[in-house]
This record gives sequence, C-alpha cells and structure tokens, in this order.
Amino acid sequence: MGVTRYVQSKGDQSPPIGRNGLGDALSTATSHNCANPSTHPPSLTMPSSSSSGAPPNGVGSSTPSGLLPNGATTNNNNGGPDAVTVTQNSAQLVLPTPLFSQMSLQPKLARVFRKGLLKAASTTGAWIITSGCDTGVVRHVAAALEGAGSAQRNKIVCIGIAPWGLLKKREEFIGQDKTVPYYPTSSKGRFTGLNNRHSYFLLVDNGTVGRYGAEVILRKRLEMYISQKQKIFGGTRSVPVVCVVLEGGSCTIRSVLDYVTNVPRVPVVVCDGSGRAADLFAFAHQNVTEDGLLPDDVRRQVLALVETTFGCSEAAAHRLLHELIVCAQHKNLLTIFRLGEKGEHDVDHAILTALLKGQNLSAADQLALALAWNRVDIARSDVFAMGHASRLTSCTPFGRKNVS
Repeated sequence: MGVTRYVQSKGDQSPPIGRNGLGDALSTATSHNCANPSTHPPSLTMPSSSSSGAPPNGVGSSTPSGLLPNGATTNNNNGGPDAVTVTQNSAQLVLPTPLFSQMSLQPKLARVFRKGLLKAASTTGAWIITSGCDTGVVRHVAAALEGAGSAQRNKIVCIGIAPWGLLKKREEFIGQDKTVPYYPTSSKGRFTGLNNRHSYFLLVDNGTVGRYGAEVILRKRLEMYISQKQKIFGGTRSVPVVCVVLEGGSCTIRSVLDYVTNVPRVPVVVCDGSGRAADLFAFAHQNVTEDGLLPDDVRRQVLALVETTFGCSEAAAHRLLHELIVCAQHKNLLTIFRLGEKGEHDVDHAILTALLKGQNLSAADQLALALAWNRVDIARSDVFAMGHASRLTSCTPFGRKNVS
C-alpha cells in the first residue's frame, strides 16, 4: 500500500503528468493482485461534492472509497513540490480498462448502488478513484467492497486522492517508511480521516486548511493522462472513463460540467433520488428543451431549489443554474438511473453502457469491449439490439460466446 503527498507550489494550477510525473509514478506503484496485464480495466471516477469546508453530517462527499488494511504506509520525501513518488521497488500497477470516478442515499438505493458498483468494477477490472476521505459516498463504496469476498476485493484497485489540509493528524504522514493508523471520523468538525478501504492514496497540498477542492486539478489531470496517454487491448484503444454522481454539492456541478465539456468528453451516470446535485441534474435533464433551454417557470423553480439546496447567494445560484443547463444540454453524455423505473437495468448496466456510449466507438469496438468485460448481456442489449449487427464485419475473438 502506498501514500504519496503532492505539494502544489504557489500559483501552480497545472501539475505536470507524464515523463517522471504522476503518470509514471503510478505506473510503478505497488500492485496487489491486479487485473490481467493483457486487458487494462476501465476507470470509475467519483467527484468531491462540497464547495468549502466539511459537508454537514458527513453528507456531500462525491467520491468513492478504496481498499487498505489497518495502517497506511507513507513513502514521502520532505514534502517538497516534487514529492510525487510511490513505492519504486515494486511490481507494476496494471492500468485499468475503464476508470470510474465518483460523487450520497435512501437505503434501497444505497444497496442497489453498492451491488452495481461492485459488479461493474469486478467484471471489468476497473479502477475506482475517490476523494479518499471517510465521509459521504466514500463510505458506500467501502461498504460495497466489504460485501465482497477477499479474492474479488483484492482485484479492485481503489485510489483516494485527498486534500492534505482536510486530514486530521496529517503531520503523522510526513516522513519515509512510516506506518500510520486509521483514525475514526466524526461527522462534526472541519477535518476528516482517510477511509481504510483504499489501495493507494495521493494527498494533495495547495496550502488550504479545512477545505475541500485542493485535489480537483491533480485528479482531473490524472484521469486525463490515463484516458489520453494509456492504451488498452494491444495499444489501439484509450482507457474509457465514466463519472458516477450520487447526491453531491455545488462542486459536483462544476466537476460534471468539466467532464461533459472538456476534451476528451467523459460520460456521467446520475443516480436520481439520491438528493441535492444528482436530483437537480436529473430534473434539468428531463425538462431541457430541444434548443437547450429550460421553460421560464421551470427555470425559476430550479433557481429557487439551487439557492435553498446549497445555501448560496443569488449570484452564485444563477451561475450554478447556468452550469446545470449546460450539462443538461449534453444529453448524449448524461445517463439518468432511476430506481424502480420500468425497463431500467441495474446500476452496473447503466455504468458500462454509458462507457460504451461516451467513447464514440464503432460497433465492432463496442462488442470487443463488452466481451472483454465478459458482459454478454450488454453485447446483446446494447450492441446487437441497436441495429449494429450488420456492421460487425470482423472482431478480435475472445473465446466462444453465444450472443444470439
């Protein structure tokens, strides 16, 4: 297990990732029985949801959790700006085929989410990237992993990218080859601890204390590096990334805006009914017109909801409303999961089909991914059922499978 602290120097808004940077450091991180090197998994990313300070009652963290034993091992330098190294004398960490990034819930939805996340990650060998903090949705991801057997759990890589200034007793992490115990986290107060179900941690220090957000830039650049620079299946296809939103705060809205507007685009799965930002996304997505606007009465309603939900000023509410509308305009990148909706599949199906939809893949490539994930059900329902069968002229064989 490894913990690395990245200290962002003053004015540094774009930490380098590439040669001798974070991407290379991660590629040499300690592996714990990861996926087969021949098929790199996808990634699922879960964004942070609080706009400033710790979320009330532990709610509002929009990133999932990972896998760690009872102590986190640090391998830091003296905290300088270039302290971006992970355990070097180790096996190579296998890159993911998809990358999951995440963003809290009623008990039934929580159970469905946990089951779906675990199934999506385990069948594809995905990495899960979270805030690493022991609050909000991270605890749901931890619960999902705890419900799995040890063999299944050890195949899932969870990376926590956490804000250094938000951690309690963070000074204990400074040094080399130290073992630091996990501390119980209270829902009250400005500071939090790390969740003990992660494989690796990156701690990001931009000088702020007691606030979320320090990790956002580094996290996005890491996800971009993985999706743009790394290849899967023999070096021809990029690693697909998907964002999953449960609940979430105002920062979640900005994160989703970046995912759907930046290049490469990242598909987003929103769990309607989980509260706050997720419900606002679902409502805007359902009501946006063909010209990309909200009807006047709906717009006033959403504006009032934004103000009361996030407790923000009128000016901030207008900005968030604009960002919501821009996100809703990208209907092809937003998948709304509604629990109990007629014909609705499970969460894992929504996540994986969003991955296929967001990658702009040919029918043959979609089929190749579905079979590589061993998800014949997705091949049947989302590749062949969409009228692509006649265009599947050739495909790399993945073994004999009956998809009729």
